[in-house]
This record gives sequence, structure tokens and C-alpha cells, in this order.
Amino acid sequence: MELKITILHGSSKHKLSLDSSELSVLDLKNAASTATDVPVKSQKLIFKGKSLNDQSMLLKDVGIKNGCKVMLIGKKIDIEADASYKTIKDVEKRTDDVEKKQLEIQEEIDGIQKGFLQKDLIEEALKRLQKRLLVSQEELMRLLEQLDKLSIGESLIVIRTKRKTTVQKIQQRLDFNDSLEKKIIDLTHP
Repeated sequence: MELKITILHGSSKHKLSLDSSELSVLDLKNAASTATDVPVKSQKLIFKGKSLNDQSMLLKDVGIKNGCKVMLIGKKIDIEADASYKTIKDVEKRTDDVEKKQLEIQEEIDGIQKGFLQKDLIEEALKRLQKRLLVSQEELMRLLEQLDKLSIGESLIVIRTKRKTTVQKIQQRLDFNDSLEKKIIDLTHP
């Protein structure tokens, strides 16, 4: 049976369609969280002037049926103000900076491969490039550690997803670093 409920939050109305009449208050809070971006822990649901505090209660037992309106009190997540989100954005920017350095190294390696550097300067240039790659790798590892230290609550799905994509980007940069290092090794020992 489909249960249609309207959630009133501030001046907004959110129409929810839930699949069963055997839903609990917690199920309603989860659906409301998705619709309004108000975390479950920050929500207070009010129905017919009464606060729905017992999250295990079934909606039918508190009198909620098809077409009912439930008021939601709570504050939306301000992602931009979250300290973890700011840290992730900073890590993302620093990852982009490392990427630029890696692309510069790649250009120099390509120039050496094409013979644009005198033979007697190649060995020294490769050593410098290898050192720069090592610095990039260390920076990327520090960034991963910084992301790993973050404690992000279960309800902050957007921030958790942002961290995951940033970690994946760093891992791609580390793989690219490895491919550049292989090119340098191949040039050093032809």
C-alpha cells in the first residue's frame, strides 16, 4: 500500500510517497532527510501537535495515514560551513596543484624522449625529475592521510561522497606518478 504524506518544513512542502503502512517514525525521518537535507538527528517531527519522539513507533500507531501532513523542525546541513568539507576542498585544490607539477614533469620526460636535451645532461635531468616525482608522491600520501583522519558523521552523505571522490582522484595521481617513474627508469637504463 502506498502512503502519501506531506512534510512541512519552513515554508516548503515536500510530498513523500512511501511504500508500506508498516513504516516506523524512523523510516519517515529517513525519507524526510532525503527530501529536505535535514539530518535525521537534527529532526523533530510533529503530528497533530504532538512530537514523534519514539522512532520505533509505527506510523499507523501514531495515527499517520494517507494524505496526512507532518511538520518537520530542524536545520538543513550547511555543507560549505562544515569543517570537514572545507578540509576536503583544500585537499582537492592541493591535489590539482600536484597534478600540474606532474604534467610539467611529463612534458620534460617527453622532451628527453624526443631528444631535445643533450646526451651529457640527460642523467642529471632524470635525477632531478625523479626527486620531483618523489616530492609529489609524498605530498599525495600526506593528502590521503589528511582525508583518512577526518571524522564524518553517517548522516553527511554528501561530504562522505566528496571525500571518496577526492581519495579516488589522489589514487589516480599516484598511479600516474608510478607511470612517470617507470618512464624515468626506462630512460635511465635503456
